[in-house]
Amino acid sequence: MAEIKWNTQEFEKMCIGVGMDRLESAAKIVRDNGRRILSKKLTGMTTIRKENGDVVKRPWTEHGPYKSGKYEGLAWTERYKKEMVKTIRVVRKNDNNSRNVWIMMGNWKTWWAIQMEYGHGGWHGGSKGALRPALREAASAMQNVIENG
Repeated sequence: MAEIKWNTQEFEKMCIGVGMDRLESAAKIVRDNGRRILSKKLTGMTTIRKENGDVVKRPWTEHGPYKSGKYEGLAWTERYKKEMVKTIRVVRKNDNNSRNVWIMMGNWKTWWAIQMEYGHGGWHGGSKGALRPALREAASAMQNVIENG
């Protein structure tokens, strides 16, 4: 009987690399959809439910840094729509041990991304979910990229 000594480590590295590249490409589809969805939501009206139960619709307004108070002038107090849209990104750690691809929204200056996505914490703008709808919308395109490259 013949014996073949096959070192599968190189083969495994190649497969993992190709798989991660495909996963990153699929994540970019979600990123692009998320940017489009959030841009559209931020231009529309916001539904706000007041404590007394009344529902009010109004546009979500942008503002620069606070002009008074404890946090006056600090950059992270500003709310600009385009800045939040630009923060939607794909992050991949490129090393041999990492197998993470993240789709992220927000940064230190736009820390309120989670409030926008879910409408938490008394967020007056209401939920402006973008990443969850983007993921649902991209499911078949993502599957195609992952399966076929």
